[in-house]
Amino acid sequence: MKSDLIRHASLPSVGLRISRTQLMAGLLIFSSAGGLLPRVIMSVQSTGGSASVLDAIKQNIIVWGASAFDTFNTSIIVWGAWASACYLVLSADHRDRVRPLDFVVACATFAIAAFPAAPFSWLALSLCSSYVYLTSPRKSPLGRSAIIFFAICVPMLWGPVLLVYAAPILLKIDALLVATVVGAEHTGNVVHFVGSSDPSYHGVRGIQIWPPCSSFHNFSHAALAWVALSQVLGRDLRIKDIFWCGFVTILAASVNVARLSMIAWWPEHFDTIHGPVGAQIAGTLAILLIAFICMAGQRRELFARA
Repeated sequence: MKSDLIRHASLPSVGLRISRTQLMAGLLIFSSAGGLLPRVIMSVQSTGGSASVLDAIKQNIIVWGASAFDTFNTSIIVWGAWASACYLVLSADHRDRVRPLDFVVACATFAIAAFPAAPFSWLALSLCSSYVYLTSPRKSPLGRSAIIFFAICVPMLWGPVLLVYAAPILLKIDALLVATVVGAEHTGNVVHFVGSSDPSYHGVRGIQIWPPCSSFHNFSHAALAWVALSQVLGRDLRIKDIFWCGFVTILAASVNVARLSMIAWWPEHFDTIHGPVGAQIAGTLAILLIAFICMAGQRRELFARA
């Protein structure tokens, strides 16, 4: 009984005792859910429409089904990584003692994540996961989950922020790659149309690449998939992982470059290639490539656990 009291922080007024792992797990899941939930709500709201009272239940089922099929405007890689991180942190040992600094970090994390804006939740998750990783035993489930949680913050917060500030350079690189593939001219982030009998399409002579269409979005998702799988398998990150991450990110980015190149070559099919159909095909192909390369690069550890 005495050792049990030493290992846990007690809250006698409510009869609750929590371990350090339980406290950190709650913070990590709370802050990550705070970042994902607004995207789920926005996805459902954008999919829904008006309906009578009698059709409310039926419409809700259709709306939620359509939003789920679209993975709530969030990459399935992010959802998979989040589920993996939650699994690791919930399966961790719950016998460690809460430290005084843990309460400070808990209060700071909760205060930041409580702001009604998703970026604050991702910022809180970045800080909390960094602290958990630095203060957890090496290769422990808690520390491994912290790595995944932090990696999720890259495509959800830090990647888009970096893209905003580095957009002028990165979008020019996108335009250069597309222009090189199709053999067209480019000016800044604009690639001129080629391959059409009319050099202009509805008065437009080229495509302008904006941040949401950049190929660099796939970089962070590919790296996240690699990190998530390696941590679930309990695999040490090695130097050769840089090669594999580079390889999978290049392949993932090449899918978007190919899609933009098709638009530049066949502008008359812009609505199909750039619309939901083209986006779904490109997204699915990128995910399949990422999954295949990640499993191929970690096949030894993967098959060992099979």
